[in-house]
Amino acid sequence: MGAIRRLEPTDLPAAVRICNAEIARGGSTWGPVELTADQLGARLSGGPRPLESWVWEDTPGELVGWGALTSHTQRDIYDTIAEVALFVDEPKRRHGIGRELAQHALARARALELRALVVLVQPTPAFLIAWCVRQGFRNVGWLKGVVPVGAEWRDTLVFQRTLT
Repeated sequence: MGAIRRLEPTDLPAAVRICNAEIARGGSTWGPVELTADQLGARLSGGPRPLESWVWEDTPGELVGWGALTSHTQRDIYDTIAEVALFVDEPKRRHGIGRELAQHALARARALELRALVVLVQPTPAFLIAWCVRQGFRNVGWLKGVVPVGAEWRDTLVFQRTLT
């Protein structure tokens, strides 16, 4: 049985591997180019209000998923809103890891007294939209042609969950 713990700097290479695999598949809004461990570390610790990130380990040292609450925008007026990012290694999907990381993110967001969470996803694959709805998020926006994937510009859906 796996466990959630805080992401440590030594976890960044494994977290980058999982994130970059999703970027390469064209399924991540964190692209369009692969990240380095330093870039991911800066993204997770930056912003006006650095928040938190965690990993899921199946066994000690076997990181197969990670999640984070990050600043939604650089403007201080929105510091009670965080973006949720969740990544699970493809062979480990559909085993409840994403759900556990999402529930942890919700609990931590409440403990941090955040007012709302947002998730940015592409319209495909459809299971991501269904997953957002099952987690209590609702679609609040559609950004047309904003994510470059190869020669194509893909749309991004914005989902929100109010916490208060």
